[in-house]
Amino acid sequence: MGNPKLRPVDKSDSDSRGPSINPANGVLAYIPGDYVHVARQTLGPADSDNRTHAEVVIEAGNFGTVRIFFERKLSRHHKSYYHYWMAYRAEPVTPDTAHADADHA
Repeated sequence: MGNPKLRPVDKSDSDSRGPSINPANGVLAYIPGDYVHVARQTLGPADSDNRTHAEVVIEAGNFGTVRIFFERKLSRHHKSYYHYWMAYRAEPVTPDTAHADADHA
């Protein structure tokens, strides 16, 4: 009974682990948005590109070299629409994956 907002909260284990990360996104949550933005800018406009997926390998400061995966999305508002690139995964580039084909999608 009573107001649940007034109940003491145990934060002993929730704050110590950091943000909850979806494994499907790789290390994307740790890459600062400035680096993701620079990678997206190298792709060019999504409206004139027919690819549905793209990859960009960039140097991300303290994180080293990372490969960021993008997906082409469609945004609609009434009769208007436009395409844009959205990052959905990032992974560190190791010597094993350094020479992977960038356009395998």
